[in-house]
Amino acid sequence: MPNAKSIGGFFELDIPAVENEFLAQWTSGQPAAYFTNARSALAALIDTEQPGTVWLPAFLCAALADAVPTPLRRYYPVGASLSPDVEALTAARPGDLVIAINYFGRAPLDAFVEFARKRTDVLFLEDCAHCIMPATASWGHWRLFSPRKVVGVADGGILVSMRPDKGVPLPDETAKRPNDLWLAPILRFEDETHIQGPIWHAANQAKEAAMGVSRLAMTRLSRQLLALMSPLDMANRRIANFSTLEEHIGRWLLPLHRRESDVPFAFPVRLSSDIRNVVLKRLHAEEIYAAVHWSEMPSPPESFAIEHQLSKELISIPCDHRYGNDDMLRIVDIFLGAVG
Repeated sequence: MPNAKSIGGFFELDIPAVENEFLAQWTSGQPAAYFTNARSALAALIDTEQPGTVWLPAFLCAALADAVPTPLRRYYPVGASLSPDVEALTAARPGDLVIAINYFGRAPLDAFVEFARKRTDVLFLEDCAHCIMPATASWGHWRLFSPRKVVGVADGGILVSMRPDKGVPLPDETAKRPNDLWLAPILRFEDETHIQGPIWHAANQAKEAAMGVSRLAMTRLSRQLLALMSPLDMANRRIANFSTLEEHIGRWLLPLHRRESDVPFAFPVRLSSDIRNVVLKRLHAEEIYAAVHWSEMPSPPESFAIEHQLSKELISIPCDHRYGNDDMLRIVDIFLGAVG
């Protein structure tokens, strides 16, 4: 029996929940589990489903692989197009789990979607960590979201069942010190003068380093804030910012297949590795914190040379909803000055 609710005393944080926002968009009313991060949700799913092999794309972050026991890992190529190699995946056996990523908010090529539709004997998970508004229909049995990658919340890994015959495992612990997770986002939020960057950046790095695989639940604060955010407004701003960058520096844009419904996560540019490092250093010096996807990848480089070379040549330029046209033009000027 749960403990009786406390009555009186100081007022806790009061955030009214609303409907039809991020959580409604991502779950569509389907069963969902809210873990502290995506790797924890994936680890719980693997523990429940017991796949014989977990197929991972060769272009991925180490945190995703951390969720998969080493004996179960098998990598497959995605090449420069960042879409699953269907021929390689034909080796998947019944009961295996195939994970594919919607890189930079873009869905895989139709050939893979058709492959997933036909292979009813294989389990599929759609990694939506880069997605604001993924397509309504999913090719996977589950979708996996990582909200702190796209909006200002401290934590969260949301596993959504997309098939009526598939459930989701649930977390069984709550964070003992949620303030540790929320320190960096709050420090940045309070930095109205934009002079405390080193402090909140260091706090965020410490938080990310401390994250691991657990059965912890997502903090209530993150979940409640997601219920207040409008994905449509954010998507429209991202699309507009992406278009501005494409108009001015589109010649360096990584040529990926794009559907009209895809909402950009970032503006990925591809440069030779030596030029990439020069441009990245210049952007960071101007406090434009472009990211690298990914500086460390767990897939063996001797087997996946294309993917590892790509990781040395990409810059993910921010184009998200926090910014406007003037910010994008500032990025353009600095980028063009650095690229030469």
